[in-house]
Order: sequence, then structure tokens, then C-alpha cells
Amino acid sequence: MSGEVPLEGSGQRAKLVTGAAWMGGARIINAVISFTSIILLARLLAPDDFGLIAIATAVSLLITMVSELSVSEALIHVEEVEDGHFDSAFTIGLIRAAIMGLLTALLAIPIGHFYDDMRLVEVLYIFAGIAVVGSLISPRFILFQRDLDFRAMVALDFADKFVGLVVTVAIAWATGSYFALPLGILASQIARVILSFLLAPYRPRITLSHWRDLVSFSIWMTLGTWVQTINWRTDPMVLGLFVPSASLGQFSMAERTSGIVSREILHPITHMLFPAFSRIRSERERLRQAYIAAQGVLTTTVLPMAVGLALLAEPIVRLLLSDKWLPAVPYIQILAFCIACRLFQSLVPVAMATGNTKALFNRDLRAMLIRLPLMILGIVWGMRTGNDVILGALVGRAAAAIINAALNTVLIARISPVTLTDHWNLSARPLIAAAVMSVVVLAVSSRLSPSTYLFETAVEFAILVGLGAMTYCATIVGLWLVRGRPQGAETHLLDIARSGLAKVQITSG
Repeated sequence: MSGEVPLEGSGQRAKLVTGAAWMGGARIINAVISFTSIILLARLLAPDDFGLIAIATAVSLLITMVSELSVSEALIHVEEVEDGHFDSAFTIGLIRAAIMGLLTALLAIPIGHFYDDMRLVEVLYIFAGIAVVGSLISPRFILFQRDLDFRAMVALDFADKFVGLVVTVAIAWATGSYFALPLGILASQIARVILSFLLAPYRPRITLSHWRDLVSFSIWMTLGTWVQTINWRTDPMVLGLFVPSASLGQFSMAERTSGIVSREILHPITHMLFPAFSRIRSERERLRQAYIAAQGVLTTTVLPMAVGLALLAEPIVRLLLSDKWLPAVPYIQILAFCIACRLFQSLVPVAMATGNTKALFNRDLRAMLIRLPLMILGIVWGMRTGNDVILGALVGRAAAAIINAALNTVLIARISPVTLTDHWNLSARPLIAAAVMSVVVLAVSSRLSPSTYLFETAVEFAILVGLGAMTYCATIVGLWLVRGRPQGAETHLLDIARSGLAKVQITSG
């Protein structure tokens, strides 16, 4: 019996490493697609267009929140999944679709009058269709995630991104209209649903026979999603009351640009870690080691991206988006800092795997009660001093990010075997390396004279990126060697690199 456990652990680890490789490659491709879309749309559309869509998106997400029920995660957590679970999940999705579509359509005209912009009406009608289509994904598709087979998820995400890019850019190029943004989202959702049924065939049957199994796990996550939506998705609605659409468009572009890190890396990793942690939730030491390994790799690899985005926001905007988006630079820098704060802990997959969904709800509620007052204080400061209202709100958001990240780390220590010392050990070297990288990049960039030519800007940008990357890697490796090569993120990254190199050699042979 004792010999079976390592074999199982080895198999699970191999699956997780393979999944990480698939997800890593897919994230790079999807990030490239997302950034390409942002670059092209930034040049084809005006800031006012993005401000309009930001309000419509926030309204749609708020309406979606009303009917939210996190049944997908429940299907992963249920030990014995039956056909009735899939049928019940699909039926719940249909009910959600009807509620979301109807509410969005009914509120379109009142919301247009409220913001004194009747363009919102037609846009919200399209978002009503998006809400309906997005609820119809095959419920059996979740089996791929449950079994740690991420290839299908990669294919689905790629189809979603690629179709959205083609349709959005084509409409924007042909018409120059803001309708390109919602129509592109609708097209991507249609592609996502079709591909989900092709990859995970399912014949719908209307029933709620197993709704209790799904709801009993999902209820706290659903309440948490409501709070998260209010906390994270309503900023454009609030800011839209104080600033014109063009300024709101600058904020929206900053969120889109900085959000590539969280959207293409952090969220998918959460989906990958949840089923992996669920399988070992009863083995506390294995869960601790798995968390330390995954979180260490995540922090080590993604932190320099977030810090680099903050350091080089201005040349990135000038080179890729054009000078009309330069007002978004300070917004991007603060949002990148907020993302960096989230990198030092991964509460969601641990809490879901261990069944602590109520703790997640309490976390979301606490985060909202900290974040919203600080943002409001920032808005009030901006209005009373005549400064940038959006900048004031984002400073409040950054302060909240620091506080909530610290409290989340404490919460992980309470609900899991991962300690505060574990978090410090896995974060110390990346933090020091990022600080050294920042000092070096800022020192060199301050000696470079500002250039009005894009070619010179591109050369300087390439120099700073290369210098920052070399500084970060050299510092990480140096600290690791000084510590005597302890088991950690560096070790796991070397294992992944060796595994990939071996597969390349086998293929070439």
C-alpha cells in the first residue's frame, strides 16, 4: 500500500506540470491576441467609445450578478457526478439566461436616460444577447478541468479570443463604430458555446433533480460573486457620474491593458489549481507543498511582468496605443501595482478545494467594505482639490489592495496548512529581485533623454526591457545560490524547463 501513494502523487504532479505547460503556452498566445486587439482597437476607435462600452459592460455585469449561481465549481467539487448533475446545471443556466436577458433589455432605456446617453440603449440590447448566449455552454465541458486535462480549455479560450479579435477589428475597421466592441464579444461567446458542445457533446434535458447538490456548495460562492461584482465591476458606473466619456475611456483602456496580466494569467491559474488542490484536500502536507510550489512559480514569473508594466507604461502606450492614450499612463501604473499585490497569495483555489466557500464570501465582503470607502475618499479628494478624480479613486484602490492582500494571507493560514512563514519564504526572493530591477531600470531610464521619435523610443524600450529581465533573473539566481539552492520556485521552473526540453528532443529525434 505504501508504494501506491508516491505513484499517485507522481501521476498527479505530472498531470499538473503538463497542464501548466499547456496553460502557460496558451496564456502567452492569448495574451498576444488580447494585446493585438487592444493595439488595433486603440487606433481605430476613440476614447469616448471605450467609455461608453465600459458603462454598458458594468451595467450588464451588475445585472448578471442577480442571477449568478456558481454551478461549474460545484460540479468539480461533487465526488460522484451523474447525468442529473449536468442536466440540472444546464437548466439553471437556462433560467439565468432568461433572467439576465430580460432584465438587461427592460433596463436599457432607463439607464440611457440616467446617463443622458441614449447610445447605451442599443448597446445594452446586444449585451442582453451576450448574457443569454454565454449561459448555454455545455455543462460536460467542466470534466476536462476536473480531470486536469487543460488542452480543451486551451482550445476554447483560443477560439474565444481569436473570433473576438477578428470580428471586433473587422467591424471597427469597416465602420469605425463603437458597436464593434459588443458585437465582437457576442461573436466570441457564440464561438465558445459551439466549440464547447463539439468538444464535450451533451444532449440537453430540462430538470432540476440535483439542484440541491449544486446549490449547497455554490451558495456562498454565489453571494461572494455578487459582492465581487459590486466591488470590482461597478467602477465605470460610479466614475461615469463624475467624468466625461472620453476620460472614462482612458480609464477603460488602462484596465484593458493592465488586465492582460490578471485576465490571461491569474484567472486561468486559479481554474487549474482548484481541481488539483481538490484531489489532495484531505492530505494537509501534500496540499501545503502543492500550494507552495504553485504559488512560488506564479509569484516568481508574473511579478516582474506587473512591475515592468508599471515601470514602462509610458513607452508601452506611446509605441503600441498612440499618444492619444497618454493620459492613461498613471492609471496603468497604479493598476499594475494593484495586480502585483494580488500575486503573493492564491486564496480562491485553496478555499474552494477545502470547502471554505463561506470564508471566500466573508473575504469578498470585507474587501468591498475596505475598498469602496477608500475609493470614495479618493474621488472626494479629487473633486475638492481639482485634481484627477480617476487618479484619486485608483490611489484609494491601491491602498485597499495592500490591506486586502495582507488579510488574505492571514486567512489562508487560518483555513489551510500554509503558514505566514511559507508565504514570506516563497515571496522574499521575487520581491528583492523586483526591487533591484526597479532601481536599475529607473536609474537608467532617468539618464535617457526623452525622444519624440518612435524608433528611438522603441530602441530605448528594448534596452530597458532586456536590462530589467537580466537584472531580475540574475538577482533571483544569485539569491537562490546564496541560500544553498533550496527547494522552491527555481527548482520547479528548472523541472518544467527540463521536461519541455526533453519533449523537444524526443520529438526532434
